[in-house]
Amino acid sequence: MNESNQNKQQSLQDRALSRFAAVQMIKQALGSGLSLLRALEQVSQQPWEGRYYSASSLEAWWYRYRHEGFCALQSKPRCDKGSHKALDPEVVENLIELRKQYPHLTLRALATELLRRGVLQPGAFSLSSLHRRLAAAGLDREASRPEVPCWVAPPKPLKALYPTCSGWPIACTDPLCPWNRENLNEPSCLG
Repeated sequence: MNESNQNKQQSLQDRALSRFAAVQMIKQALGSGLSLLRALEQVSQQPWEGRYYSASSLEAWWYRYRHEGFCALQSKPRCDKGSHKALDPEVVENLIELRKQYPHLTLRALATELLRRGVLQPGAFSLSSLHRRLAAAGLDREASRPEVPCWVAPPKPLKALYPTCSGWPIACTDPLCPWNRENLNEPSCLG
């Protein structure tokens, strides 16, 4: 087992032990005659390794421990980790195609354009899902960002592509120019 896995296992074990200590405090408070509600409130006021646990978390741990024992206090990996169920392959394909075509657009502008085209349906996606898909394809905003700071004038070839580009971000009026900051969030700049 490599060092990072050992550290992760130790962290998970420490977390379970901390939860167990909190459950034991609840047990002691109940033994002294407090109601479960009062015991949970009392234990939630105490720091646990610099953290405070909510009464609802403590209650969940209490019942899990009572029904399943110490193993129930250990964190379990997400069963859906690594799977992407929210987006259809067609949506992902359109998203990647649009990002390649307009790398300067924000994620919100890409989503708005996909909604306008009818590829995405309102409420059927999240921006974080779109971002994960772009990151997996190496097309997230960080990867596609030019190395030139935004206050530097665009290179001459860019001016040749965008004739109305004045060369400075604030004054550029070409709607497709990546240095036109006003249109970065506007889906209408896609034409």
